[in-house]
Amino acid sequence: MKKIFIGLLLFSVILTLSPAYGQKAPENATPAAKKNTSVKDPQTQAKKFKAFIQTSLSYSFSEQLAYIPPNEIPVLPVVSKVYATQLFDVYVFFQDFTIKNETTNVTFDVKVTGPDGSHFFGRKKLEGLVQSQKINVSFHVHLSPNIFRISFNPNDPKGTYRIAIKATDHLSGQTINTFTRIKLLGGPPMFYKAVNFTPREIGEYMCYYYRDPKPERLVPVFLGFCKICTDLRDEYPDFNHMALMAFFYKAFSMNKFLLPALANSAKDLPFSEKQHAVFLMHWMDTPYRARLIAAMGPDAMQYDRTLEICHNPFIIKQARSSVQLDILWSLFFASGEFEPVFKILETMELMETGLKPEELKRMKGIAPGTKSRIRDWIVGHAAEWSLKVNCRRHRLLRYFCEAVFSDPETPPFIKYRLSKVLGIKYSLPKKYNGSKHKLNVNIRKANFNKMLKLDREDGKK
Repeated sequence: MKKIFIGLLLFSVILTLSPAYGQKAPENATPAAKKNTSVKDPQTQAKKFKAFIQTSLSYSFSEQLAYIPPNEIPVLPVVSKVYATQLFDVYVFFQDFTIKNETTNVTFDVKVTGPDGSHFFGRKKLEGLVQSQKINVSFHVHLSPNIFRISFNPNDPKGTYRIAIKATDHLSGQTINTFTRIKLLGGPPMFYKAVNFTPREIGEYMCYYYRDPKPERLVPVFLGFCKICTDLRDEYPDFNHMALMAFFYKAFSMNKFLLPALANSAKDLPFSEKQHAVFLMHWMDTPYRARLIAAMGPDAMQYDRTLEICHNPFIIKQARSSVQLDILWSLFFASGEFEPVFKILETMELMETGLKPEELKRMKGIAPGTKSRIRDWIVGHAAEWSLKVNCRRHRLLRYFCEAVFSDPETPPFIKYRLSKVLGIKYSLPKKYNGSKHKLNVNIRKANFNKMLKLDREDGKK
């Protein structure tokens, strides 16, 4: 069993109680706590220390918490079954711990046992809360700074694994035990058939993937896309297949355990369909890339060699075309991460230096550089329009945009364009002479202290 432990120091995030996170812990309050159950004053009433544990496939949960406003619901996709080598995260939450002199002292032990009760993994005396952060209330649920990213090996026994924690609030002397279970299904299937999805169905699967990821459907949906891609490009000359390719690139990058199944399922396809799988595999960061491409046949290896002179189209520093904007949107839909949204916001800056249609009408001739300025304005306007449309469909995206709008270092021009997106009143300063600086690249490091409502059912389609 792979044991990958990543101690991630997160912001001290304050969350409100939801019984949906983790199984109900056994009552284990101290006698002192029981004596005060009749006291109505919440400041003097002793609390029963609580802990929750949850397994998830989310790869952007901690980043979401930095932006979601008070009393809103973050998206935490729950997972109860995994395949061998599939990564999943384990989150630990605490509530009603003791605060003394604005400090806390909560630690916990974690232990993973197999189907037969054998010990697989364990850590002791881990930091339960960020002690350097002042915490003024304890009745909200707080996320531990320690997150576990775990996967099982193919030779690990199939069955249900038990992930247990023993948490201790040292200031009150209370200890609590709780656990959750996750089932190992064994290795993933090595062969999938294409599903006959329409472009609309593939788009719906893609646009909300980060909210409810279903990795087991990635290979058949991708094969279905390969099946219709050529026909779509022939029927619609403006069809941008790279946007869908970008989604699958990001989704498979987060689920590399499926790459062998993809190679095996695509090896007997016609080259017109297989080439999309080779193109996707070429940019995968895995030591087995060459071996997987070779398994798809000589034509796949030959096509792979022609891609050596190309740059990775899914790595975009700044979007300068509608195709690149579509790629950035696909990366967001796959992961829910802030980075592609930040780059789309940056693209709106092109409107400031671009040539507006009313300015073009007043021009008597086309000066050098006019065409590029027209293109910049069109791309910047497309970025604003797409942000406005998608903010109506994705609350998380709106929270990202609101965080940028509220950041004091955001240039006035971007704030002005975002006010159009968000429907917020804002006017450019009277003495505004153009942006002198760009978007704050450190906005993701801002210290947001929020009270959040957790609901594991949110976002399920």
